Amino acid sequence: MVATGSNGCTATSNNINVTVAATPTSTVTVNGSTTLNQGQTTNLVASGGGSYVWQPGGQTTSSITVNSAGSYTVTVTNGSGCTSTSSAVNITMNNTVNPIVISTTSAPEFCAGGNLQLTATGGANYIWVPGGQTSATITVSQGGTYVVYARSSNGLVTGKDSITVKVLPNQ
Repeated sequence: MVATGSNGCTATSNNINVTVAATPTSTVTVNGSTTLNQGQTTNLVASGGGSYVWQPGGQTTSSITVNSAGSYTVTVTNGSGCTSTSSAVNITMNNTVNPIVISTTSAPEFCAGGNLQLTATGGANYIWVPGGQTSATITVSQGGTYVVYARSSNGLVTGKDSITVKVLPNQ
């Protein structure tokens, strides 16, 4: 650079080298689907940097496994300290899961020789343990703990509930 003073004198400065570090290009690759059923996962893999921070969650690995709906981004940092944030990857869920509930028309007890109906709600399909029944309503004639597993229409377990039934002695 040449500078000229008010008296007409000129001076030349030494060259200054300026290096501009490149901004990294942050990308996310989805290994799996962006639409999940309950119980499924997908893997998100980041590239373009030396270090990574995922949102939401703050994980610092180059890949994460997700199992819930959300908008996921990653900020990558290269060796020069420059950062870039990826476009959002939106993960959605196919099935909205309702809580699984076992209900009865009375207290969970009955007199010896009787029975009690148990009804499950909140799922598409059911399997009861013990017994293996697959209907929403079962009739039990023995005491004990009964567990119902709810399954989605594609067979994935979406929840469970349990109830303890007492048999009262006849007097």
